[in-house]
Amino acid sequence: MRVLQEQQIRRVGSSKLIPIDVRVIVATNQDLKPLIKKGLFRQDLYYRLNVLPIKIPPLRERIDDILLLCKVFYQNYTHNKDDKQATMYFQYIAPYLLNYNWPGNIRELQNIVEYLLNICQTKPPRFSDLPEELQNNSNFRPAAAKDKNQLKASICQAIKQANQNNHAIGRRSLAKNLIIPENQVRSLLEELATENWIISQKGRNGLKINSMYENKPYPA
Repeated sequence: MRVLQEQQIRRVGSSKLIPIDVRVIVATNQDLKPLIKKGLFRQDLYYRLNVLPIKIPPLRERIDDILLLCKVFYQNYTHNKDDKQATMYFQYIAPYLLNYNWPGNIRELQNIVEYLLNICQTKPPRFSDLPEELQNNSNFRPAAAKDKNQLKASICQAIKQANQNNHAIGRRSLAKNLIIPENQVRSLLEELATENWIISQKGRNGLKINSMYENKPYPA
């Protein structure tokens, strides 16, 4: 308490107080106020520590950070600073990473990236390469063949909505909204174009629904 309040220490067996100039940073994943009420944490210590509180949301509430952190860990472990290569490494498993609850937060994510780099050194990992706990607890599963039409229907609906609102829409925004890999969206768009459901236009015009299907749902 003297260290925090008076910024002084005293060696064991000594009576001399030594002034110190330090910054104390503490972290916890517990809510301390209920613990104080239960007598499990000292109230006077809490108020000495709680000078500049910073609340960092858990990883599951920072979905946009997940793939960014994956790239950083990938680059740190491989010593390869190529952003494109780092992105491509996670292309097949990105949806599963984004839909996992991450009870172990960033440390768990870092461990999984290290695990994947050990077992998939020369190729991007697939769903089957993910650790068992992530496979079992992910809310997202690989799309089965019967789900392909459902994805196409979702894509058509998103394009129709964007067209009605005069908003441009493309592959990247679809991949982000549907939480599926961009290469999978590209493949589905190619099939929809072959089936004449959509028209792909260059530039800012983006994707358009074929006028003959504007009022029809895709047969999912």
